[in-house]
Amino acid sequence: MTEDDIVSWLSRKPAPIRRDGVLTKTEVAAATTAYLNNGLSLFDDALFLAAGNRVARAAALTVLGLEEIAKIPLLVNTFLRYEHGVEKEAWKAYWNAGGTHKRKQELILGYGQIVRAVMDGDPVHDRRLYRYYAPETVLENLDGFKQRNFYVDLRMDGIHAPSSEQEAVNAFDYLLTFGQERADSFRSWHVSETRSHDYLDMALGKKRERWTNSYKIDEVSADILYQAIAFSASQVPNYAAFYSYAENYKDKVADTRFKEALLVLGAALLRRVKASEPLPLYYARYIGAFKLMIGLSQEEKLLGKSFGRKLHSTLLPQQTKQSG
Repeated sequence: MTEDDIVSWLSRKPAPIRRDGVLTKTEVAAATTAYLNNGLSLFDDALFLAAGNRVARAAALTVLGLEEIAKIPLLVNTFLRYEHGVEKEAWKAYWNAGGTHKRKQELILGYGQIVRAVMDGDPVHDRRLYRYYAPETVLENLDGFKQRNFYVDLRMDGIHAPSSEQEAVNAFDYLLTFGQERADSFRSWHVSETRSHDYLDMALGKKRERWTNSYKIDEVSADILYQAIAFSASQVPNYAAFYSYAENYKDKVADTRFKEALLVLGAALLRRVKASEPLPLYYARYIGAFKLMIGLSQEEKLLGKSFGRKLHSTLLPQQTKQSG
């Protein structure tokens, strides 16, 4: 690629931002999945930066991740209000305002309540718990917190530059944990466009035997993670309930997909736990889910001895290496 090619590529003008019209169910499904995946990626990047002691940038990325995740309930709420005939001008209001940061974050707190009553019969969705709930004062100041961690400002009391002071580290830890556990719960519904489409159908009241029939590896992994974080939301993980859930859920999907999803999830949780050791809130939130997976790896009747060892070595590779 020549310099001219690079300059030409950088000079291209993107299509104008859409600011009007009614979105179809397919468009909403695609957008919610894109928002979720980008938000999750931003949280992953934030955790990576924090592990390298780049806390200020990590904090700013965390707020960006929260903003992306918050677009999901705002968009879905608009779609449903319009489709149900509750608000004919729902899309007009959406495009005109887009929602304040505070409003978007408030919608995060209650997202899913529309359909949880329907989904409660499905063991994948009968858990409701979060560990952290951000008060209004936090939601009101997210944008300012993001700006302070990105830019240098000249203020009346002097120069303010991004820093990694302990208060900022604590705030970052809190916000990342708050955002991550919500993104993880949304993941089961929106990890794929198919799942997002099925979620919207359920919210529109379309009856079906199951809320979804799509169980690809990333979707299965998302379902198991949803339950792992829910059963570890209290200080003491609920091992028995998680094992019971896994036993019931295993009958829904192909054995190979179930096991591959466990390996994918195990590796992901290991990365989180290792990277978050300097972050006490985040570490405490996910070490519980990690321990649930370790316990599950020892359930020979459920997983078999051979695969149990494989999952255990994925979760604790150093321990397995030393014992070998």
